Amino acid sequence: SDLDNYMSWCRQGGMKSVEILKRYDDGRAENVRFTAGKLGIDMVNVMEYRYDDAACVISFNALSGDVMKTLDGCYRFEEHEGGTTVTYELLLGFGAKLPDFAIKAISGAIMRTALGALKKYVEEGSV
Repeated sequence: SDLDNYMSWCRQGGMKSVEILKRYDDGRAENVRFTAGKLGIDMVNVMEYRYDDAACVISFNALSGDVMKTLDGCYRFEEHEGGTTVTYELLLGFGAKLPDFAIKAISGAIMRTALGALKKYVEEGSV
């Protein structure tokens, strides 16, 4: 989980700023403030991250958010011969009624960043 360099690989997904607010003793991010924008809608979320090294899982949940009240999920990593499979789970909930096109655009940007930008970042050898 390279949240310190998140902006370098996810800017195209609409990410505007990332601020690590609190770290675990091992240096990994625990609480992070994200500001992202899509279709003229800026969103701020403070997220909590948890790491289960034994199960190869990074989970997250929103501690607070202005547009997205629920932003919970996880990454599951399964190593196998020839590579690693990443499973991404996501639960979104919005605090106000948004048009369907806006929900689809926001959800799509999150998924593209969460998986597509991560894949490119890893394949380019940045980790």
